[in-house]
Amino acid sequence: MNSIKPNAIAHVETTGLDVLSNVFNITNNLLDESLPSPDTQECHKALEFMDWFQKGLFAYRGKQFDDAIHYFNEAYAIQPNKAQCQFYLGNCFYRQKDFTSSVYHYKKAISLKSNYTEAMNNMGVTYDADSRFNQAIESFNAAIKINPNYANVWYNLGNTFVHNRELDKAIDAYQSCVKLDIYHGRAWYALGNTFQNMSQYENAISAYNEVIKHYSNHFRACMKKGLAQYKNGDFIDAAKTYKHASNIEPKNAKPHYQIGQTFTKMHQEKKAISSYLQAIDLNEKHTKSYNCLGAIYETKNQLEEATRFYRQAAYWGDVSAKQWGLEHGFHWL
Repeated sequence: MNSIKPNAIAHVETTGLDVLSNVFNITNNLLDESLPSPDTQECHKALEFMDWFQKGLFAYRGKQFDDAIHYFNEAYAIQPNKAQCQFYLGNCFYRQKDFTSSVYHYKKAISLKSNYTEAMNNMGVTYDADSRFNQAIESFNAAIKINPNYANVWYNLGNTFVHNRELDKAIDAYQSCVKLDIYHGRAWYALGNTFQNMSQYENAISAYNEVIKHYSNHFRACMKKGLAQYKNGDFIDAAKTYKHASNIEPKNAKPHYQIGQTFTKMHQEKKAISSYLQAIDLNEKHTKSYNCLGAIYETKNQLEEATRFYRQAAYWGDVSAKQWGLEHGFHWL
C-alpha cells in the first residue's frame, strides 16, 4: 500500500440519517407491535398515539421540524414506552443542527430499545457532524456489534474515519459496506475519493468504475475518475472519461476545461484550445479557461492573443491575470 499523506482528506458525502420513507408502513408496523383489543381505553390511547405520531411523520417529511417536534412529544406523552418517538425527535433536532438535543433523544431511544441500531447510527452521524469523532466511532461500533450486516453504518463509520484522518481504517469500513451492498454508490464514491487522496489512482479508478457501472450518469464519479486517470498519466482515457461527463451534463463547462487540460498535457494545442473555447461558450466567466488560453498563446509568442485572453480572465476577477497585465505594462481594471 502506498504511504498515506498525513493531511489528506477525502471528500465524502454523508448519508444523513436513516429514516424509513413510507409513513404508512411505519405507522402500520407500530400498530402491529401491540395494538390492544378494540373498544378498550388502551386501544383508544394507542389510536390517539398513532394520530399524533403520523402527524409528526408527515410534518417531518415536509421539513416542518418545529411542528414535528410538537407532534412527536404529544405522541410520547401518551405512550412513553415508544422508542420511535425519541428516535424521530433526535432526527428533527439533527435537521435543525441542535446536536446536543439530538444526541439526548437518541440516547433516550436506545434506553427504551437497547438494540436500536438505527438510533445508534444516527447518533454517530450527529456526533460526526459535531466533530466529536471518537464518540461517533463508538456509536457506529455499537450498532455494528449488534448488526454487523448493517451496510449503511459501515459507510458512515468510513466517513468519520476520513474526517478523523484515519484513511486506512476508512478504506476498510467502505469496503465492508460495499461487500454487504454492492449497489451502495456513496460508499464506492467515497472509497474512490479516499484512494485518490492517498495517490492510489488505480484503486481510485476501480472504485469509480463501480459507481459508474451501477449509476452510469453519475457526473461527479466520472469527473473524479477522469482526474484519477489524468494524475495517473492515462491522458487518452482521461479525455474519454471527461467526454462522457460532458454528455451527462452538456451545459457544464468543467468537463471541457478538464479535456483542455488533458490535451495540453498531451501537447495537442489545437484540441486544447477548442476545448477551452467550448468551456467559455458554456460559461463566459470561466477564468481558468481564459488563463489557459492565454498561457498557450504566450508560449507560442502570440502576445496579442495571449493578452486578449488574460484580459478576459482579469475582467472576471482572476488575480493572476491582473498581475500578468501589470507585469506586461497593462492596467486593465
